[in-house]
Amino acid sequence: LKQPSARLPLAPPTASAVAMGACSSTSSAAPASSDPAASAPQPTSKAATAAQNGVGSLRRASTGEIGGGGLRRDPAAQLPPAPMLLGKSQHRSPPGAPAQSDLKSQAKPAEPETLYTENPFKLHAWDPDEDHEEEEEETPPPLPQAERIGWVERQRQKDSRAVDRSGDFFSLLQDARAGTHALQRRWDLAYLLVPGFFRSKYPAYMQGTKNHLASLGLHCRIADVDPSKGVRENAEALATAVEELSVLTSKRVILVGHSRGGCDAVATLARHSNRLDQRVAGIVCLQSPLGGTPIAGDFVGKRLRGKVLRAIRYTLGSEIDALNEVTYESRQEELEAFPYPHGSAPIVTFSSETTRKASLLEPLASHMRRRYQGVASDGLVACPDAHLPFSTKVDFTSDWDHGACAFRDRGLKDREELVNEAAIALLVQEVPTMGPSVDASLAPVYDFWNRSRREHTLHTGDAWAGEQRTRVAFYAFSTKVEDTEPVYSFWRKEYSVHTFHLGKPQEGECQRSIQFYAYAAPTEGAEPVFSFWHEENADYTIHMGEPVSGESKREVLFYALRHPGPFQRNRKFSRIDRV
Repeated sequence: LKQPSARLPLAPPTASAVAMGACSSTSSAAPASSDPAASAPQPTSKAATAAQNGVGSLRRASTGEIGGGGLRRDPAAQLPPAPMLLGKSQHRSPPGAPAQSDLKSQAKPAEPETLYTENPFKLHAWDPDEDHEEEEEETPPPLPQAERIGWVERQRQKDSRAVDRSGDFFSLLQDARAGTHALQRRWDLAYLLVPGFFRSKYPAYMQGTKNHLASLGLHCRIADVDPSKGVRENAEALATAVEELSVLTSKRVILVGHSRGGCDAVATLARHSNRLDQRVAGIVCLQSPLGGTPIAGDFVGKRLRGKVLRAIRYTLGSEIDALNEVTYESRQEELEAFPYPHGSAPIVTFSSETTRKASLLEPLASHMRRRYQGVASDGLVACPDAHLPFSTKVDFTSDWDHGACAFRDRGLKDREELVNEAAIALLVQEVPTMGPSVDASLAPVYDFWNRSRREHTLHTGDAWAGEQRTRVAFYAFSTKVEDTEPVYSFWRKEYSVHTFHLGKPQEGECQRSIQFYAYAAPTEGAEPVFSFWHEENADYTIHMGEPVSGESKREVLFYALRHPGPFQRNRKFSRIDRV
């Protein structure tokens, strides 16, 4: 009875084991043997019965009687054995599962908290088949604000100042694709980019446009505004930024606003026209909800569900509450209280449409098509609501969603910097030049650094071999202008450096070619350009202003323009030549 094997987990009895048990019970009924030990009564306790059954089961398993073979041949036999229910003389199987009718109705699990607690949206993964079935359903009736869509467009049809220049925009875009940039000749303007809803979530938002304009030699910066704030606060911040940029560069400023940034740019000039009348040259609104957007009204009215609500929450992030500022009611109230001063600065408005399934904003665009009678949109702004009654209108025919300026999409044909450049160039055509110093042949003269030769060079255009462009030193002329003389580049063999000045070569110099034209005598609006020598670095430099540490000033070489702008320079803010 004291078998160690009885403690091991036992398998349930098989049919052969039951048969052997029956045989053993039959043999126990036979006459007793004459052996007194064999005729002694056997114990009948439960422990003894279990031990005997366990030993028999292990013996049968070792001989291959279970499953017709050894444990190694049957994969099912190698699984952990099921638990045993021991009775008086047989094993009992576990009770069966109760019928479904006997179970009590279980309460539905509570939905997690959502943005709309009274109507929570589904949280399961996106199913393309399910979305396809939803689109095949009957088109639901339009929402209450359907009649407000295009209220600006209806007023535009009655305004004689409204112009559509989509064809001219496409021509400028073709030139930008080919590498011909019309903006390269307008250095009398500075550009202030005003971001919109994607400012906080996408750090590279409009950085491509800024870097592209800077590569063309244009002064450009991105305004530091908070889209989550109201229009009044952002308009005040933008007015201050325009004044600072205008004083710093002595140029007029063009505001380029995308999305909500276009609304802030329009409100800036409308609310502060007296301060910015001579400082703002024009405004470009790229995909801006100037008249409002139905998505904002649906969100505020809690009419968005499912993937549409998830898409807008993912796209806008923490700035989603700013949709209150671009509802139809808010925008109409703003435009009526502060009308745009059309005569002070021209304005270009840009709209586009997206129908691509791969677009991140496709659920929003599909929602507006289904619920608002097939209205075209970029995923966030309906095309009729992106214009003003008197603006220069541009309808982009290519597929271009609302987030093209915020994140890269390989499915798009064009790059954001080229599309934005074409829109800005279209506005610049309507901005007249101001000031006598602004000329078509005026060009920036760059300061280049050659690391291998360790020298500075000054010339227009692209960098020479081994050079790197650092900054704009001053402005000169690329062609002959009255009272100007050519500035040559010379090679000084003694120091192995280039020199630049008017007239004939000096001792030890070899004349090369004409680099630009500058004034030989003091002229109104021009400043002297000095030559400097850094003894420790053996470096010959040319720039305006005072010498930096280690430099010694020599003579005046010529006179050039610091900034080709129409404003009086303020000495307090004009020292930007050594940035």
